[in-house]
Amino acid sequence: MQTIISLTTEITLPLAGNGQGIGPCLKPTKKSAPAMEIGVSLRTVRVTDCRRFVRQAAEAGDAIIPEGFSGISLWWWMRRRFDMAYCILADGKPRGIAGIYDAKPDMTAWVGLAIFDSTGRGLGAGSSALRLLAGIMRNSGVQRLFAGVEAGNEAGLGFWIKNGFSVSAREKTKTILSADLYTLSWR
Repeated sequence: MQTIISLTTEITLPLAGNGQGIGPCLKPTKKSAPAMEIGVSLRTVRVTDCRRFVRQAAEAGDAIIPEGFSGISLWWWMRRRFDMAYCILADGKPRGIAGIYDAKPDMTAWVGLAIFDSTGRGLGAGSSALRLLAGIMRNSGVQRLFAGVEAGNEAGLGFWIKNGFSVSAREKTKTILSADLYTLSWR
């Protein structure tokens, strides 16, 4: 059975620091593109999605996927690691992956999210996908979400903070962030 959850949101596309309108942009810049609608949905991740993401990460030189991972090994890892593993679709195109793991009913869960399509970064797909995941978890009774960011990943840290998470702990290799789902609101 395939799970599909949808959300359509209106966003403004701020130009990132590279001037090309892609990449993380934590604060709106003076120049911005006109508002547009981007439809974001989640569906169960497929092997073909993972093949695409491994190829995109390799082409971009992105170290987010461990070296030697194939599409099948990424898919298998996701299915084993996450309680729920999703493909993030923006306007019908696969852009990244999202998942929930270590979910404890009526308590906490961890969330992971990555946008592999570099042309899809900074457009709001990750934030919209996070909203969908938060809604699923809230409906399941989860009260708090946690996320981890590798040390030195300032764009990732900025993403979670922009979306209402706060730093809970700093370790040598990563930063732990959390958000209370019942007080969390997006701007």
